[in-house]
Amino acid sequence: MTIIGILVLLAIPKLMGHTKQARFTKFVTNSVELENASERYYLDYEDWPRLSDTPYTAEQIEEFAQKIYDKTGQIVTLDATGSYYDIDYFKLQPYIHVPDNKEYYVLQNPVGNVYFLEGLSDNGKSRTEPPVEDNYDWGDYITTDNADGTISIIDYVGTNTDLAIPSIIRGKLVTRIENESFKSKGLASIIIPDSVVSIGNHAFLNNNITLLTIGNGVQTMGASAFASNKLTTVTIPISVTNLSGSAFYDNQLTKITIGPNVSLLDSTISAYFNNAYNSTMKQAGTYNAMTQLGIWTKENIGEGYITTNNVDGTIIIINYIGVSTDISIPTVINGKLVTRIENDAFISKNLTSVIIPDSVTSIGNHAFLSNKLVSITIGSNVKTMGASAFASNKLTTVTIPLSLTTISGSAFSNNLLTSVTIGTNVSIVDSTISTAFNTVYKNASKIASTYISMTQAGILTKQ
Repeated sequence: MTIIGILVLLAIPKLMGHTKQARFTKFVTNSVELENASERYYLDYEDWPRLSDTPYTAEQIEEFAQKIYDKTGQIVTLDATGSYYDIDYFKLQPYIHVPDNKEYYVLQNPVGNVYFLEGLSDNGKSRTEPPVEDNYDWGDYITTDNADGTISIIDYVGTNTDLAIPSIIRGKLVTRIENESFKSKGLASIIIPDSVVSIGNHAFLNNNITLLTIGNGVQTMGASAFASNKLTTVTIPISVTNLSGSAFYDNQLTKITIGPNVSLLDSTISAYFNNAYNSTMKQAGTYNAMTQLGIWTKENIGEGYITTNNVDGTIIIINYIGVSTDISIPTVINGKLVTRIENDAFISKNLTSVIIPDSVTSIGNHAFLSNKLVSITIGSNVKTMGASAFASNKLTTVTIPLSLTTISGSAFSNNLLTSVTIGTNVSIVDSTISTAFNTVYKNASKIASTYISMTQAGILTKQ
């Protein structure tokens, strides 16, 4: 969801020309906080916090302008072709303290900008006092701007010990966590977003962390980054190819999932782990510790999957002979990345749910045809999907990753779909999902969104 929100916010010009005809400007205090809250709501729900899906009519715009005039004596001209909406403040309550003078704010879609009539407050005078702090409190994170327009976190001054670090702070991507920024903060759990590419030395040293999620964008991790915590398990994303000394030292690790050929030292985790990893020729996989002996062994993942080697040294799944009907396809089999699911590989296997990992880039024709799938998760790197790949199942909802720009005919035909989340300008045909869906998608200029079916009529609408 984060990626869709960023694309929408950056790909469309902020004002779309409408403010050339409008005397609206961003109010430098509350409007910024409202805009941040609206962006975070979008990232959570893939929709803007509108009170209604119907934008202001020309008459409503005129009424709004008249209300401002009656209150303040100032004349406002809003472009009648602009897409302006009342903000649903109830939806924003988990994110922000709602301002008292909310009747003067208006939300513009699809960019999510919040505008305030310049200089006005409840009494028509210029507002000078600072806004009430956001409940989420961006101030918990001390940041500095990077040269590329992104944000680095340099310190944390909040009191929450269970943190999901935001991917966006004040409209800018968080890409770096600097040295010692979260050191000795009493933290218990951490989620690092995919936007982060670098974690500095001692960044999370000396906390009480038992749960850790490292985003798939992290490329570098400094010395003692997570040392002296209480971790028992960790998954190191395949984007990380080098781990500095003592990165996970002094924890209680018994399970580690790691990619291939990662450069590490004995002190990174432990000499025992390093020996086990090296003994497998640094194969990707999950390694478990026999804690009583301090010895690590690699799990044998891949039972039930018939594979063949790809020319680039990766793995292609060509058949499934397992008995489980709820499957999470492994990222790695026999130390090699799974990148392709071949034609007919899972056809008619009575599957009810499937998770496709991010390592997979291609799904073949009829790959999951004629199962009983009610739930699917498609990895974020799938670039091609063959004909009838998920046809003849029982899916009611599907999220198509942004990496997919072309979907073949009948890919999702003969399902029970009532909700489809899809990116911008995806090439599809009528049979891909349905003629009704294709029509609505085209009529919406193929904009990224979630499209909902009115099942009683077979009609789809864009949220």
